[in-house]
Amino acid sequence: MLTTILIMGFVGVIITTGAATVQRVYRKVVAHANAQTALSTTISLMKDQLAFADPESVSTDPGTGQSSTITYKSLNSGELTITMQPGSVSATETSTRAATDEGGSSSVPGDRGFTLSYQGTGASAEKIPLLTDSAITSDLVVTFDDSSSGFTWDESTKTITVENLVAKDLKSGTVQARASFTVRLANDK
Repeated sequence: MLTTILIMGFVGVIITTGAATVQRVYRKVVAHANAQTALSTTISLMKDQLAFADPESVSTDPGTGQSSTITYKSLNSGELTITMQPGSVSATETSTRAATDEGGSSSVPGDRGFTLSYQGTGASAEKIPLLTDSAITSDLVVTFDDSSSGFTWDESTKTITVENLVAKDLKSGTVQARASFTVRLANDK
């Protein structure tokens, strides 16, 4: 009888430990999949925007060669100047939520993903998130990894290179996904 109780106790411990392990692994796999989705969607949207930049209007920070922001005139939108800025790692601390007409909530644009600022001639800039907060899980930010990251404009090849774009976990600060890519302008005059 004592042996049966000991065996049942061991089986209970094994089941409890196994369930906790499965749950922890599941969370990690889901977090990685969400980061990959947010990053790949951001890359697709960035490529769609950057491909139609007017080569004569592309501007990054000339002092470093790489810049966390890029400004250009879009061939698709006429005279609109577009500035692309990365998300903020401290977004959860600085973002505020406002009630919408439908009774839901929306975040201030650009707090956890890249923001596009559209500005027409003589008009004030309008900020729109490249990827909405509803498309990014609550614990992620899409931004550049460090100071050696950013946009680089190569005028000779008419390409924009984006280096060290990451989806970062806001809670732990760990990088869940990383990518770099190059966009050749559609109209390379």
